[in-house]
Amino acid sequence: MAIFRAETKSLSRGQGHNLAAAISYRAGIELTDNNKLNPEARSYDYTKKTDVVHSGIILPNQLSEQLEARGIELDFQSIADLVEMGETTLRGKMKNSARLAREWVLCGVPELSRAENIELFEQFAKQQSEEQGVLGMVFVHDPTAGDDMATTKAAANKKKMSAPDPRNIHAHILLLTREINVSAKNKLSLGRKSDSEVSNDERTRPVVPKELIGKVDPKTQKKIQQGRGLCSNSEWLKNTRKQWADILNERLAQKGVQPVTHKSYKDLGLNFKPTKHLGKNASIAERMGVQTYLGKHNESINRHNRSHLKSTAGDLADSAKQGIERSKRRISDSGQNIEWTDAETSWAAGSIRELNRRVADSKQCIEDGKQCIENRKRDVTWAVRANEELNKVHSFNSTNIKWAVRGTERFHKTINSTEQQTASTVEQERSVNSLIAERTGKRSSTRPNPFDDAARRARIDRITEQEGRFDRRTEQFDRDIARNRSADARTAEAAGRLKLNMAMVLLNRHHENSTLQHWETTEDSPDKFDTRQLNLIDNFAQKIGADSKITDFINDSRRVAEIFTADLIERNIEIFKLLRNPAKEREEHNKSLPRKPVSAPQSDLNEFTRGYVDNEPKSLNRANESVLVSSKRYRRP
Repeated sequence: MAIFRAETKSLSRGQGHNLAAAISYRAGIELTDNNKLNPEARSYDYTKKTDVVHSGIILPNQLSEQLEARGIELDFQSIADLVEMGETTLRGKMKNSARLAREWVLCGVPELSRAENIELFEQFAKQQSEEQGVLGMVFVHDPTAGDDMATTKAAANKKKMSAPDPRNIHAHILLLTREINVSAKNKLSLGRKSDSEVSNDERTRPVVPKELIGKVDPKTQKKIQQGRGLCSNSEWLKNTRKQWADILNERLAQKGVQPVTHKSYKDLGLNFKPTKHLGKNASIAERMGVQTYLGKHNESINRHNRSHLKSTAGDLADSAKQGIERSKRRISDSGQNIEWTDAETSWAAGSIRELNRRVADSKQCIEDGKQCIENRKRDVTWAVRANEELNKVHSFNSTNIKWAVRGTERFHKTINSTEQQTASTVEQERSVNSLIAERTGKRSSTRPNPFDDAARRARIDRITEQEGRFDRRTEQFDRDIARNRSADARTAEAAGRLKLNMAMVLLNRHHENSTLQHWETTEDSPDKFDTRQLNLIDNFAQKIGADSKITDFINDSRRVAEIFTADLIERNIEIFKLLRNPAKEREEHNKSLPRKPVSAPQSDLNEFTRGYVDNEPKSLNRANESVLVSSKRYRRP
């Protein structure tokens, strides 16, 4: 019977993983970690592992075309070197928390051949490689091909080894967590993180234009960050498991095998408990007869599931018996219902015959009524036509009379209107002539003539120019306001960042990276706080109420930054200078102190100060040793 298994996990340096070791074990080959920044780099040899039946590299189409065009070929050693040496910090140091790859462990189907299982594994790997845009690797293990490493381990422990489960064909699919970039000089480098490796917040944030990134959202009052506009991580995981189930079910349907499902027992509404995967070491121990904790746990889960299955089967049997009894009672009741139905059918047949007779009579009455209606329509139509002919005769005579009357009225109206328009025109000409004569005779020659087109155009040009100057000044004023607002916003943002930085330094003042340790001097670490400066900062923190215990560093830093008002900073400007530059504050403080001559006798000097008389250090062994001791910040644990 086909089973479903699709598990995923991250291979990270924080968990002690190494990509060269992971590929070497899964491919059954020998690889070397060539990362010079890793002090524990070495070679890994798993050539004795004989259950590896397939190993392959899967490339997304775009990357495959780039490599083929430039003649670049990749193997497992070059992939391990690219990731191990490429996952570094911006300062070129080894990134101890880097995620190197994502692994999917898929279980094959015993009803299919080995070649068919390999084909399905590679189909899933290709699908994920294209979706994420990253390189993938497929390693298929089949216990029927050999189990030399487990046999060797059992022989070393002088124990017998039982045969492995021949149905346990499975695949390890490794997907890199970053895209691969190809430079113009044919050099490979790691690019941005794939969608599956970013945080849930970045996955679900919408994609925004580049010019909006970093600006404050007016609704949330938070800075806008770039997102990828994808579903959440949990939904992505469910969808990926479903993709593998769909690939299997498509092939199982062709073979006539019962399909599998990616859903959990809880999603299916079953009260079963899931078992835990034994893994390599526990599986070998169980086969050697050594009972493990995982083996005991799975056995108890299997007993619980079997008992639950039996009780469920018993409940189903009782339910089936009760259903059979109910069916028998229903059959008996159905016999009586049939007799009643026959009697009712006979009575209904007589009623139907009577109803049919009445329907036939009603139809005949309807036909007679229709005939009467048609006769009445013909009579009404003849009467209407006769009336229309009579109306046409009367209408013709009345129309001629009305036309003659209306024509006479329009003729008289036209004569009256023409006389009125003529008189009005003569009066307007007389009024205009007198007005022109009056104004041209009385007005001074210095006043503009309203009928002068040149003067009118000049006035219009002056008004237009004044309006243009006003519009330009308005636009310049608006631009100045916008520029000042932008400058104020940038200033406020910079001040907020500075206050947050000062708050973080204040809360982090007792950390070993901020305070001089007993083996350090101000010359070695000038940017750290000495005892005097630390006391000043402690008194200031107690004064403003910022010396409480830190529970959440980021939120506490923001809370303290809100306390830093302009009035507080102005009253305590020396403290803020100290927080920003301890070395400069220490130098100014030392300059303000009066100089004291060194007059201590030789006998008063101890073994630590005797080597520094007259400010000339002598070569003490203790001083030389202190130079060789590095800060905890840069030492390996």
